[in-house]
Amino acid sequence: DGPVPIVRWHETELVDLQKAFRETCLNLGYPWTDDHNDPSSTGVGSFPMNRAEGRRMSTALTYLQTAEDRPNLTVWSNALVHRVLLSGSRATGVLLDRDGTLEEVTAGEVVLCAGSIQTPALLWRSGVGPPEELAALGIETAVANQAVGANLTDHPGVFYFVAPGTRTVPFSEPQYQLGARYTLTDSTDVNDMLFSLMNYWD
Repeated sequence: DGPVPIVRWHETELVDLQKAFRETCLNLGYPWTDDHNDPSSTGVGSFPMNRAEGRRMSTALTYLQTAEDRPNLTVWSNALVHRVLLSGSRATGVLLDRDGTLEEVTAGEVVLCAGSIQTPALLWRSGVGPPEELAALGIETAVANQAVGANLTDHPGVFYFVAPGTRTVPFSEPQYQLGARYTLTDSTDVNDMLFSLMNYWD
């Protein structure tokens, strides 16, 4: 539901290289999965993608573009938020640098959407986070919350380039379609690995 579409490549849409990848994974004992968005899914399956007519449907295209004519929407470029303004434990606005000038912007409701890196950084600078770590940075704790900034997991990857010989895929075709999730031998983390085959690298 909503304006961001989630689609998956159907088996009939797979290029030959991806069909071979699928067949090989199944032959090696990886099960087929219909939904890689299911946290418990394992095996080989189509990547869920937010695309329409070959184009990635971003938040800007699906939400912002449809709302740009609303009278209650103002978008500022060159504005960098320094911290969240608080009244007790309630967010009341932000302190930001707009075109080189610091200013406070207040609001009845503050929605912080700064991504997995900048959101906890903003909250820490605002005094929201684990008190001992804030104190080590010289930041007074406004709201003690051990979860802010915890459990961030990076996903390192390795690319292995091979020449497919005559089985090349033109750039007009999808770059990748399938992925295989599995658990590394002796690992305590389920589905800690993701393997996929890109059709080409531009």
